[in-house]
Amino acid sequence: MKQVTYSKLKEEFCDKENKYALIIYSQSNFNKEYSELSRTYLISSDNKYFQSGKISNSLFGSCIDGTDIGVRLDTYNWKVEKVVILETEEEINKYKSMIGSF
Repeated sequence: MKQVTYSKLKEEFCDKENKYALIIYSQSNFNKEYSELSRTYLISSDNKYFQSGKISNSLFGSCIDGTDIGVRLDTYNWKVEKVVILETEEEINKYKSMIGSF
């Protein structure tokens, strides 16, 4: 796993396939207390958000605690706490299995 900035994530994922990352959103975005697990979303480079020349720039992700699947994250103005790029199949499969379906 490699921690990067949000802008570095966009740069590394631009027009790439089959790359995955975790976006952890800041607790300050929410009125209720949420664990880091509940604020962490698995995303992939297959989102239109990372593909140049697309009309849409949608970014979908799924919360790794399994509560929110396929959430359109780009519609929220949530502050990002940190971003972690998953670098191995083992890491990717670990988080995919936590969600159940991705």
